[in-house]
Amino acid sequence: MKYKKLLALLFATFVLFSSCTSTNNMNYVSRSPYWINGVSDSPSILNYVIVVSGSDEQELYTSACNIFVTRFVINLSLEAKSDEYLDSLINTLNIPDFNVNNSKRYIIDNGDNSYKGYFLFTASKAKVSNATATRLNLISTTKATLLKLINQSNENYRNNKDLKSFDNLVDAYILSRNSNISSSETNSSTNLMNRLLKLVRNMTISVADFDQNNLNCSISVARKVGLFPPIILDSNIKISYSSYNPSSNPYLDVEKINIPSKLTSFKFVPRNNSIYKKGVLLIEVDIDENLTKLRNSGYSDTASILEKNNKCYVISYKSNDFFANKSIKLKVLENDLNQIPLIPRSVNRIVDALESLGGTITLDDNTIDNKSTYDYQIVIRNEITDKVPGFKAVVRTAGSVEVNDLSKDMIIYNSEPFECVANGDDMESAINEVFDRFALKSIFLIKENF
Repeated sequence: MKYKKLLALLFATFVLFSSCTSTNNMNYVSRSPYWINGVSDSPSILNYVIVVSGSDEQELYTSACNIFVTRFVINLSLEAKSDEYLDSLINTLNIPDFNVNNSKRYIIDNGDNSYKGYFLFTASKAKVSNATATRLNLISTTKATLLKLINQSNENYRNNKDLKSFDNLVDAYILSRNSNISSSETNSSTNLMNRLLKLVRNMTISVADFDQNNLNCSISVARKVGLFPPIILDSNIKISYSSYNPSSNPYLDVEKINIPSKLTSFKFVPRNNSIYKKGVLLIEVDIDENLTKLRNSGYSDTASILEKNNKCYVISYKSNDFFANKSIKLKVLENDLNQIPLIPRSVNRIVDALESLGGTITLDDNTIDNKSTYDYQIVIRNEITDKVPGFKAVVRTAGSVEVNDLSKDMIIYNSEPFECVANGDDMESAINEVFDRFALKSIFLIKENF
């Protein structure tokens, strides 16, 4: 009789404990709960008790599965398997990888259309132990790798190679965040993010000896600390500016440059001759590769924060145009097949483009002028070489661009002959299109070379 009273008291105590805890509570028990009949003790089985509340048994079971799988995968660092395991447990009542089963359940009707459920999940002790050992080994290896990366970062920083230090910290950050390292640890992703921000904020661009005419300048990267900021060695920079493409349309050109350790600065000369004569140079430390690495790892939020904190050095410029304030005589020669002269169709487009370079344009009407009246003469020759009629008419032309310095009576530029091809709904539209394309190519060559 005393034994039965004691048993009843223990049962009441257990139910009271369960009802007072969160419904997200997950308890490990060394013995099968005595209130579930027919469950035998086994040293090879682990038992997990989940206690939940709900309006029906299926809701209780689904909630219990959610709680169990969430805690189970976190404990074993198997978060990637969470959806797969949950689906398997709800629909097939087991997780084969660990022999997980809901072996017993006990439902209490609260009498108000609500229920309380006790669910016993069992798993293979050997499989869970192996997975735990693997997890601990992975954590140990991860921490060793993190320590190595951080030591490399510290060494690169001491050697004034801040970009290399930044590379190391990005790798460490991704590894730490992937591994769920505790935020209280030195190598946590939170602490590493703070170090990354400090690094990128302290890298500053310095520009010297800027020449407005040819846009040459000396660029260096320094660490913004102390009275004498050290030069950052082996740094990467990118320089953006607006240019014209071969169709004379504007586009953003970007030059990426490495300043090797043996140099403290880089002499920048734009490689693109078709750069705008008036515009801005945007110069910044190049961290694009690391930003892409972060985004590809699923951390676009971090990439955006670092990108926002990467300062950009802006230089506004207006170079002296070659043709600025110069008088230019323009001759446009357009011929049909067999060198039959045509009335030039692309003159207006060419005149507008040359006037944008600052010159005063006069059309050559074959009258005799004193050469001293003009500074330069531009001759654009374009001749139709082939016509193909059909459903889509096709026209091919060939020609060249020539620039003469009349003050020196010499040719200062003569392009190689080049071709253009175009089609149209009829022959006339095809001819208009091909001459238009030839004009754009001619304008591009002039802008690129002057």
